[in-house]
Amino acid sequence: MYAVKTTSLAVLTVALFAGLVFLYIHRFDRPVLYYYGASPEVAQGRAVPFLNPFRDRRDERLAKWLIGDLRTAGCEKIVKERLQVEPARICPVLRSNSRATLIWIGPREHDPQGDSRQLIYDLPENKARLIVYFGMDELGWGIRTVSVLR
Repeated sequence: MYAVKTTSLAVLTVALFAGLVFLYIHRFDRPVLYYYGASPEVAQGRAVPFLNPFRDRRDERLAKWLIGDLRTAGCEKIVKERLQVEPARICPVLRSNSRATLIWIGPREHDPQGDSRQLIYDLPENKARLIVYFGMDELGWGIRTVSVLR
């Protein structure tokens, strides 16, 4: 009986270790392991994402910083000058939401015009989604623009 328990524990340990190695290897191309619910672009849909714990979180930190800045009085200036979007579509929605929950991280896409990526946040108070677009520009990798879906 003791040998069966020891063998079972060893097999479970090896399987857990192999699973963690798999997640670590795929931390860049599989940031979302499993997603249940409506399409991330459907603002009224419910979403449950399971994110890779080993994913690169630099883009998430940049997006959180931006979301915090867009909730301030300087939102109009940031949106108009840096993101080149109409402030009337973005600022009121972000100011009226106290939470922004990350529900989708698109894999980094490679194309001739440059790499790109999308992060999608749920804004529950307004039943909206905030999409943060990342890409390459003359300054390097960073946030290109944002949009709100209702």
